[in-house]
Amino acid sequence: MQLFRHLKKRLYLTCIDYNLNMLSELIRNLKQYKIKNFKVINASAMALPLETNSLDAIVTFNAVHHFKFLDFLRETARILRDNGYLFIYTRLRTQNKRNIWGRFFPQFHEKENRLYEINEFKELLKKIPILLLESIEYFKYKRVAKLEWLITQATHHHYSTFYLYDGKEFEEALRKFQGNITRHFESPENIIWNDENIMFIIRKNVR
Repeated sequence: MQLFRHLKKRLYLTCIDYNLNMLSELIRNLKQYKIKNFKVINASAMALPLETNSLDAIVTFNAVHHFKFLDFLRETARILRDNGYLFIYTRLRTQNKRNIWGRFFPQFHEKENRLYEINEFKELLKKIPILLLESIEYFKYKRVAKLEWLITQATHHHYSTFYLYDGKEFEEALRKFQGNITRHFESPENIIWNDENIMFIIRKNVR
């Protein structure tokens, strides 16, 4: 919504997701804000049905751990216009380990092996020389929640990591999570932690 406020009529969104439910939710949200300059496409990030050199910027938000990342980078290099930008907003494995789930939900950070570290991003980018890493931005957000809310987030599989547990394993982990939180925090009504994210800013470098 902030992009539309700043760019107004100059911005047109092409919204792509493999999950039809996510696209339906997106349409509902954009229409709620009376935004019309967009279209949605149901497709894989590794085979984007877009013309070569057709976009000024590509943004992926907390999603690259679902991609075959190198295939996605190749598609990005094809679709971006000269000097266009790719913004990758995600979290590192180390950041994931430090959040409320990585610290207190059994096996959460061990199971989530689809995330990358900075050196791994850089090594993959080397395989697509036309994509140049210009900068890296770090984000830290203070969170405050009740244990009840956290349990709801887990049972509704707010993070796809929760799908990596089988049924009985998840129930046992959730039980231990509640115990870990209760022991660590003075009040289950006032749980405080930091969430961390990172953004890679990458340009299609045409000399």
